[in-house]
Amino acid sequence: MMESTTSCPVCGLENSTSRHTQCPFCQTERTQDRNPELLIIEPDNGSRKIYTLFAAVLALALLVVIILMISLWHNTRLTRLESRVLDQKLSNQENILSLDTRLEQLAENQMHMLQNTMNLAEVVFMNRLQKKKGLVTKEHGRNSLHKPVISESSLTYKQFWTYDADDKDTLWGLAQKFYGSGKYYPVLLEHNPHLGIFDVGGGDRLKVLNNKDLAPQIYKTVVEKDGPALYWSYPIQEGDTRQSIAEKFYKSAAMAYRIRQLNPGASIQPGEKIKIQLE
Repeated sequence: MMESTTSCPVCGLENSTSRHTQCPFCQTERTQDRNPELLIIEPDNGSRKIYTLFAAVLALALLVVIILMISLWHNTRLTRLESRVLDQKLSNQENILSLDTRLEQLAENQMHMLQNTMNLAEVVFMNRLQKKKGLVTKEHGRNSLHKPVISESSLTYKQFWTYDADDKDTLWGLAQKFYGSGKYYPVLLEHNPHLGIFDVGGGDRLKVLNNKDLAPQIYKTVVEKDGPALYWSYPIQEGDTRQSIAEKFYKSAAMAYRIRQLNPGASIQPGEKIKIQLE
């Protein structure tokens, strides 16, 4: 009787006799030959640990990558948001500064208009008051109305506005600009004794009459004419000397002799007025 042969379901060895209880090649138990589907190959513990450790490391790495991506996305959005907030803040600040500047200019213009209106009303009121009191006299067979004399002491700070000069300005040009004629520059000197004739420039701040119609009357009261010569009374300032005054009005300290000639008894003390030849 011939022995039956079979093949190993694990390693595939054929023609092995059934009398062997184990496969002569892979030592698999023959009891499992009858039902190969019941064959279970158990991996060893070392391989299982390696697979488990690899899977854990892979999951951890994936988790770290996800966290980094989320963090990068969050930081990008936060940076964009901060940039937008900063741009909006700068834009708001520029708008506020522009609005403040416009409001200041509008308020200044309104103040000038109001002051001019008040000055005009004051002139009209004085004229009507003089007519009402009958301040009319006979002069050369004609009726003439006495004109009020306007002096520096009668003017108040409300009748001026402030102008900041630049390097291109001159007294003659400013008088032409504000009073209608360059010859009224002594009026500017009268109200700004800190200025010299030739040293108006950037940084100088000048008082200018709100009502330019007052300039001709003030001009007549502050200047003195002697033939072609024109004189003005300069109030001595703190620290003035004859040399500094000559430099201020004649551009040469050597012209101090002219100050002595025009004012032989002057002591050059603050508040004292001396005669200066302008032309």
